[in-house]
Amino acid sequence: MIDASIGATLPASAATALLGGALAAPWLALALLGVPITRSWAMRLMPWAALPALLAALLVPSGAVLSGSGPPTEVGFGMDPVARAFLLPAALLWGLAGWFADRWIAGAERRALFAGFWLAAMAGNLGLILAQDLLAFYTCFALMTFAAYGLVIHEGTDRALRAGRLYLAMMVVGETCLFTAVALAAVSAVGPRLEFAGMAGTPLAMALFAAGFGMKLGVLGLHGWLPVAHPVAPVPASAVLGGAMIKAGLLGWWRVASPESAELTAWGLPLVGLGLAAAFYGIFMGLPERDPKTVLAWSSISQMGLATLLAGVAVLEPRAGPVAWTGLAVLVLHHGLAKGALFLGVGVMATAGGSSRRLAWVILWWPALALAGAPGTSGALAKTALDLAVAQTVHGSWIGPALSLGAVATTLLMARFLYLAWTIQPDPRPEGERGIWEAWGVLIVLLLGVPWFWSVERIVAQAFSLDAIAAALWPPALGLLLAGVAWRLWPRLPRRPGWPARVPGTRPRGRAFPALPLALSRLEQRLHRWPVVGRTVMIVTLLLVAALWRANA
Repeated sequence: MIDASIGATLPASAATALLGGALAAPWLALALLGVPITRSWAMRLMPWAALPALLAALLVPSGAVLSGSGPPTEVGFGMDPVARAFLLPAALLWGLAGWFADRWIAGAERRALFAGFWLAAMAGNLGLILAQDLLAFYTCFALMTFAAYGLVIHEGTDRALRAGRLYLAMMVVGETCLFTAVALAAVSAVGPRLEFAGMAGTPLAMALFAAGFGMKLGVLGLHGWLPVAHPVAPVPASAVLGGAMIKAGLLGWWRVASPESAELTAWGLPLVGLGLAAAFYGIFMGLPERDPKTVLAWSSISQMGLATLLAGVAVLEPRAGPVAWTGLAVLVLHHGLAKGALFLGVGVMATAGGSSRRLAWVILWWPALALAGAPGTSGALAKTALDLAVAQTVHGSWIGPALSLGAVATTLLMARFLYLAWTIQPDPRPEGERGIWEAWGVLIVLLLGVPWFWSVERIVAQAFSLDAIAAALWPPALGLLLAGVAWRLWPRLPRRPGWPARVPGTRPRGRAFPALPLALSRLEQRLHRWPVVGRTVMIVTLLLVAALWRANA
């Protein structure tokens, strides 16, 4: 966990003021956006609105609080090690992606509308990270969720609107689950404040929290919105959706299921199994895709599967809890910066030409290899944290090798992404290329250094050991070798619908290989149809109303 002594010398009044500034800055920019005379200035504040939150993550000591009261409960915000672990990558990504967005949407007709949804989503995301009670967390979570809808449908195309409907419907189900869980917590609360602690003792509330947070996290079975929303959202919106906002589900689970709790042991092994299944399913479904942003969306599902696995380890073995939760903090930082760099890199590849485009493609290899856990990258830290946590469980003998195979598969997926990124047809924007490159370049530099300086010394030392380097080297090496072999054999492999066309004159080697991907693809498409989603929303809503009525009876 991040050292709680950070910022210990900052006076209490200054810490409180900085916390208030972190929460208020996006709202101030949003207010200026509503006044025509200050609108242009407000849009320029998009990247700077995250600066107070970044300073708070670096300077405000743990224990600093900013609270208020009002009917019917008290709400509070503050800094603790958990908030710091999530706030640093979120503030960095919101700031740099906002810088990127300022140039990306320069001259666009609906620029002010995009900025409004952007700032509202940022306010919700930063607020829920700093929330110290359930009511504050839920309020900010809902704000972020519904503001992100405006980012998803910003392009206004039929495809974007369809993706927005699916996103909104699934988020309504998730919010209904969370609202019911919060209502159950309010019914049983004994004081004016809805504390996070104590939620583990209510099985129905915990199940509802798991469903609501799992929807945002993209847990397997609740992931349908991710591969649909990412391809249609603007590049900077995809970066914060996949790098920052998706972590809200993980943070929510962390808050209501504390590492010290021994009451959730029964959830451990199912979460481990679900996490491993998601890790491989995301890669399996992402390999045939032809849109680089869709590949990254499936990669997020896979990476959040690893987060689910770590959460399972934390509750499965109480003694492994602190190590597992520390590993989650490392994974949050690594994934946020790496995934943000990959999404913004897609935008750079789409706007740069000539030698600049070739340079961008070479740079893209670094965050891609980081996701695969290559030695020397931030992914090596995440892999080391995973290994340390898994080693403390009785199931480490089979989880460890599975994670290594997952790293091989992730390398294959990143090789597929790099190939698709190279095939993007560029639309050079000389007037905006400089700002886009600068924002992306700063993010790449931060990815190179920040995880190493911000992580726990034990994990950094272990990552530099010879055994850890050897263990982290062979999965990406094998994955690159398999990618090269697949490249040579690609014209001869059978294809499912939507794959690149087969070279004329070649013969497929049977139908067994494409049958499973085709069946899963059709299942995904059926689950995304509006009648299925609409009926699901109605059924879930009725069930939750019945559960709430029964709890109050």
